[in-house]
Amino acid sequence: MKQIHDIQGPGRWLTVEAHPDDEAMHAGFLRGGYLLSATNGSETTIDRVGGGSFTRYGGRVNELREAAARFGTRSVVQLDLPDGQLEDNVVDLARYIQSIAQLVRVRGVVTVDRDGFDGHPDHIAVYAAARLAVVSTGLLHIARVSDPSLADMQMPVDEQYLLEALSAHQSQFDLATPDGRQYIEPYIGRPHQDGVLLEDYRLVA
Repeated sequence: MKQIHDIQGPGRWLTVEAHPDDEAMHAGFLRGGYLLSATNGSETTIDRVGGGSFTRYGGRVNELREAAARFGTRSVVQLDLPDGQLEDNVVDLARYIQSIAQLVRVRGVVTVDRDGFDGHPDHIAVYAAARLAVVSTGLLHIARVSDPSLADMQMPVDEQYLLEALSAHQSQFDLATPDGRQYIEPYIGRPHQDGVLLEDYRLVA
């Protein structure tokens, strides 16, 4: 089976995720690459003194920036498209993907596969937006698959590198606890050898 490095060649990759912490599914592409998060993640409603409230996203924004820095990501762009409603914003997201990919001159786009990896509607919408974005650009599109039998290439990931970066998402999980590790287990790569995980991908186009 091919390794991603066999087809990568010169150039970098734009990884597109729906939410902060989804980079757990694409760790192998983040070092030296670019990351686009479509949403700021679930909002937090803060009550105002004297009445009323406001919505704050800052915590997850900072967590994503810290995680991206630990991954060695070249640059991260975070949009504020509505969390849970990306299926209604596919065209807008596709425009962002296309613009950013052309601006930084990446070789291709990395997303989850058409099933969203876990069936999440926002993840499925990211795949759909990427398909729209690459159809007229000639960019490659590589998708992470949940079923290894569908893969035609693999990306090895150092497990310690992955866990250290993901630990930045403190509002979502605590990787020092069994519950935290169990939360991310379905999304990270499968065990390959000591300290190395494999992420399974297919070349969409």
